[in-house]
Amino acid sequence: MLINAAFGADYMKPNFFSVVMGLFDQGMSLHAVTDLAVPIMHDLAGNGDNATFVKTIYQHVIGTAPDASAQAALQGILDRGEMTQSTMLEIVTNTDFNESTINIVGISNSGLGFV
Repeated sequence: MLINAAFGADYMKPNFFSVVMGLFDQGMSLHAVTDLAVPIMHDLAGNGDNATFVKTIYQHVIGTAPDASAQAALQGILDRGEMTQSTMLEIVTNTDFNESTINIVGISNSGLGFV
């Protein structure tokens, strides 16, 4: 679920999935893995500011760009230092929205196809 929230459905591929799962297999916590994911997200987006971060995770998890109200609310949390980008990514990863976006039931029933 982290892969979709951070990088989008295009990255839900076996090779990428195995790298992320390997980090968890090594005993890393979700928060530790999100700490690693955020700088990669910045590189892919070409920008690490809070506005871009919110737009990115919202698009990945909800499937549309945030409206002005959602953008302001979520970005405000980050801008005020109430939460880090890594913590927000961790929380968003575990939402029902993210679960339904990636069809977690289908993945758990059939697994990821391997290339």
